[in-house]
Amino acid sequence: MTTSQIRRASAGFLIGIYSIVFLGMAAAFIAITYLIEIENAAMGLIIAAAAAMTMARNWVTREQAKPSQIRAWTISLGCALVTLAFFAIIAMTGIAADEAALRDLQREGPILIVGIAGILLVIILLVIRLGLWVGTMQAMKLIR
Repeated sequence: MTTSQIRRASAGFLIGIYSIVFLGMAAAFIAITYLIEIENAAMGLIIAAAAAMTMARNWVTREQAKPSQIRAWTISLGCALVTLAFFAIIAMTGIAADEAALRDLQREGPILIVGIAGILLVIILLVIRLGLWVGTMQAMKLIR
C-alpha cells in the first residue's frame, strides 16, 4: 500500500468497530448462557479484550503503522466508556427485576455506586489497553 492510500482511522470508526464486535460477542455469550448454564463473571472482560484485539488489527492494517500511545489510550478510554455503559444497562436490567436489590441500591447512595463504577472503569480500561496492545503486536507481524 502506498502512502497515498493509507487512511487514518477516525476515533468514531475505531470505537464503532469495537462496539459492534463487543455487542456481537456479548449477545452470543448471553445466548449461550441462556441455553447452557455457565457461571463466569470474568467473561465480560475477556470479551472486551477480544473486541479490542479485533479493533487493533483493523486499526493497524488500515494505517499500516503502530498507533501512538496517546491516541491508543484515548481510543481505549472511549471503548471502556462504551463497555461500562453496556455493563450498567445489563446490571440495571437485573436490579430492576429484583425489588429488594433495587431498595438496597437506593439505600447505599450514589457515592458507593460512583466508586464502584470508577474502579470498574479503570479495570476495563486496562484490560482494553492490554487487548489493544496484543492486537497491535499481532497485526504488526502481519504487515511486515
